[in-house]
Amino acid sequence: MTRGVRGDGESTREKIKAAAGEIFLLKGHAAARMQEIADRAGVNKALIYYYFSSKDALFEAIIREAFEELLMNLSSLFDLNESDPRRLIRRLVHVHFDFLLEHPQLPRLLVRELNSDNPLPFKILEDIMGGFSRGKIVRLQKLFDQAVAQKVVRRIDVKQLIWSIVSLNVFSIILWPVLQNIWPEEAISFDKAMRKREKAVVDLILNGLLPQRSV
Repeated sequence: MTRGVRGDGESTREKIKAAAGEIFLLKGHAAARMQEIADRAGVNKALIYYYFSSKDALFEAIIREAFEELLMNLSSLFDLNESDPRRLIRRLVHVHFDFLLEHPQLPRLLVRELNSDNPLPFKILEDIMGGFSRGKIVRLQKLFDQAVAQKVVRRIDVKQLIWSIVSLNVFSIILWPVLQNIWPEEAISFDKAMRKREKAVVDLILNGLLPQRSV
């Protein structure tokens, strides 16, 4: 975030980021032009360079700042020292869904760029997620191992658990435009549909973690 810019400066910066996100999603990072972003944001192109040194820097800011927000919220969640893995899963799913609802275009933008062999999102995500995930995963695995010993949940690899949560949540956002048409009965508001989906994901994950009963 740019420091030393007060008042309307930050709203202008965010307006530029929002416009850039729309252009990057529409045309891709490689084909996007700074003039198009300036036109979409309703600002002079020179003003974009006041906040961002280049198109790459603007693209990176969109991804990096969003994920830094997510990791800050996840860190706060882990700092609660939750001892019940079932409650922790509910909170993890909720925090991630909140993030996706705040940045609904980000999953599609990342999928587009990752499939275009653009190395920039790989580098950004590796840099942001690498250090955070290693420590948290070790801690989370210990929590689940303790719960397994107490027969609260089944044994699980927490990396696979996180992978499942992220996949289910992200695909819910990406698939929403299609589901509105093929399942019109689910065509409630986006926010309501995603909160309904959040509950379904939590139920699915928790039911899969319950200890198996002897037949």
